[in-house]
Amino acid sequence: MTAHMPEVDSRQYIFAYLIRSLDDVPADFPIPAGDGGFRLGLFLPRDEPDWFGRSSYPTRILLLSGGAIVILPHPKMREPVIRISLQDLLFVEAGHILLIGWLRFVGKGFEHKLPYNTRSARPVEEFLRVLREEYLPGTPDMSPCGPFGFGEPADLKFRNAEYFELDAGERLLLRFFSPATKKIRRHWVFRWESRVPGDLVVLTNRRVLWITDRVQERYSPYGTVTRSAPVRALAQFSCQRRAEDCALLGRFSSEAAWSISLPLERLAEAHRFAEAVAAGERCAGV
Repeated sequence: MTAHMPEVDSRQYIFAYLIRSLDDVPADFPIPAGDGGFRLGLFLPRDEPDWFGRSSYPTRILLLSGGAIVILPHPKMREPVIRISLQDLLFVEAGHILLIGWLRFVGKGFEHKLPYNTRSARPVEEFLRVLREEYLPGTPDMSPCGPFGFGEPADLKFRNAEYFELDAGERLLLRFFSPATKKIRRHWVFRWESRVPGDLVVLTNRRVLWITDRVQERYSPYGTVTRSAPVRALAQFSCQRRAEDCALLGRFSSEAAWSISLPLERLAEAHRFAEAVAAGERCAGV
């Protein structure tokens, strides 16, 4: 008598893991016929269900396949497969605040955000590393034509974030740092104290990297958000003075993709950084 094998339901899995071959794919997750030769996959479990069995985000699989990121929803969700060509991808965002983590893929006319629990951070980081190998090819001849650092020296939090973000063989060219600062407001006898978030912008031979502890325009002491865009797609950096602050604007493929709010006292250094980036591009012929 043949023993009955229980039906697999990967929605009950609670940990993320890397998918290196078809043998690693859960039995209830069909892979599209053209993606069987994927380079690497990532299983992302759903959020822990509440008392009613509801989760704030579903089970998904990501595949790096054929020059694209393929997002596969669990088949019982009856949602379409999403295929993002790396050529259409404007930038990749990875954020974490304590146990809350997310990936966000942004391009012209689309944005896809995938939350996950940071207890599964290691396989997510490895998937991102391999993704960067394809998405961010090196530009070995690019060299800056001016000073290396602008703004303040990076503090421990941002130095560590930069260290863990850069890949082997990635060469840092230019850096601009604006630290988190206290902001005090007064009205009559009342006094409010808040924090202006910190921002680190780095140009390497592979990418433009923005690391910030700004989450939804508010300072987050326990997390960071990183955004990576190909250095070959950079059009320019420019500065904009506003009523109470200023902004460093990063344009990619002629679109204003990043607007980095800074205190007014950072305007001059941000402008010097933008000029150095432009000079570096001219030197490299980018």
